[in-house]
Amino acid sequence: MTDTYFLQTKIQSKIKDKLLFKAESFNQWIDYFNFKLMPVDLETVKEDNFLNKLNNLHPFQAGVLLLPPMTYYDWHVDDERGVCVNALLNEDSKSFCCFSGESIKVSGSFQELQYITGEYVIFNNQIRHTVFNFDKKRYLFTVEFNENKNVLNYDRLLETFQIIKNKYAQS
Repeated sequence: MTDTYFLQTKIQSKIKDKLLFKAESFNQWIDYFNFKLMPVDLETVKEDNFLNKLNNLHPFQAGVLLLPPMTYYDWHVDDERGVCVNALLNEDSKSFCCFSGESIKVSGSFQELQYITGEYVIFNNQIRHTVFNFDKKRYLFTVEFNENKNVLNYDRLLETFQIIKNKYAQS
């Protein structure tokens, strides 16, 4: 689905299983914006054709974010990130990611992003969003582009995605 909030790319991660296996036994998590972060090295990123092409056009840092059970990340708009690419790594956890174009108020409408495990999602960080995680640890692969929101925004990354998608289909 394409909208102003997110794009589900229909591209499955080639490194999902490797990252999940490592994350489940990782014990040196780094504090990162109220999440826990496991950095992912460039060599691992290069094992995935889509990520490799994306990194060549828009360099990024990659990692796996851990959200513990019974935790939420409140409604917010990212300060510096204009856009990111995510992939949910574990399929057996109950969690919700929602977007709302409305300002903060007592009640309002929202749209849920229903992750498909391992599928890359282009995520608009400049639209108010939240995450609620329930019964199990939630592992999410994410990339943070070196370009901030003033240089790389959601629409520009969608254009890049179309270029990669066309080349991806040819290779």
